[in-house]
Amino acid sequence: MDHHRSARLKRRALIIGGLGIALSVIIGLIYIGLRDDATASWAQIMFCGLLIIILGAALSWLVSLCVYGYGIMVEERKQTGSRRRDRKEEPARVSRVYMPNEM
Repeated sequence: MDHHRSARLKRRALIIGGLGIALSVIIGLIYIGLRDDATASWAQIMFCGLLIIILGAALSWLVSLCVYGYGIMVEERKQTGSRRRDRKEEPARVSRVYMPNEM
């Protein structure tokens, strides 16, 4: 069940990243396209539009990276748990400490 969970998390991370980047580009281009010359100059509108594109893409990539990393952690936890179950329980070893005056 953990394998399916980690695979779903990784797949969702890729979808989140792709959609987030695409949406930030679309929103940035719409912002640039719907400019109003009366309120702001062309340079200000272009700067804000590019800022939306760059920061939106970076934030989407960061979120998808975190979700993908969590999926890897779930997968590693599953592998570690299966190794623990496969390992046989060994009896504890007791070692004797010899004191200098014992012979």
